[in-house]
Amino acid sequence: MGKLQRPVQDGELRTASLAAATGVAAFFRCSEVNQRWAGGDVSLPDIVHDFPIKAAASQVFCAVSTPAELDRWWTVRSTGEPRLGAGYELWFGPEYDWRARVTRCKPEVEFELELTRADKEWVGTKVGFQLDAKGGATQVRFHHLGWPAATEHYRVSCYCWAMYLRVLRRYLEYGESVPCERRLDV
Repeated sequence: MGKLQRPVQDGELRTASLAAATGVAAFFRCSEVNQRWAGGDVSLPDIVHDFPIKAAASQVFCAVSTPAELDRWWTVRSTGEPRLGAGYELWFGPEYDWRARVTRCKPEVEFELELTRADKEWVGTKVGFQLDAKGGATQVRFHHLGWPAATEHYRVSCYCWAMYLRVLRRYLEYGESVPCERRLDV
């Protein structure tokens, strides 16, 4: 994340240096940054990214909630229905056959999945999107909440989410399609 000049104050957000490389601004909650600053262990970290997409909220909602669109930027194969309580299958390969259920679903406004079968550290976490339409574009507020600890897997996932969200943005803005095995290298 780069060297902080000072601890941030409660409620303040700090931009991560990854934003320059990915075009996606990464924001971390101040309590996590302060704990890192103080050298303490972060017990319940979150991953949060805020960024604009030059597309209508309806297009963004479809891209983050429907299986055919998820498969364009995140999963290899998925099934599910964007409906509160519905189950999703998220397949990334033979060792990554995950399940989730919809915990928030308001078309063009928000969508969230709770992981019910996944890597140990992902089970019980929530991946979600809040959308705010602004003049032909959509401000996206992404979150991956409930990590058990700031482990190596958490740190790798911070990077991976920034990369996946960049692929999502480029897919919606330019129609780019990237094969799953290359999405983290783009």
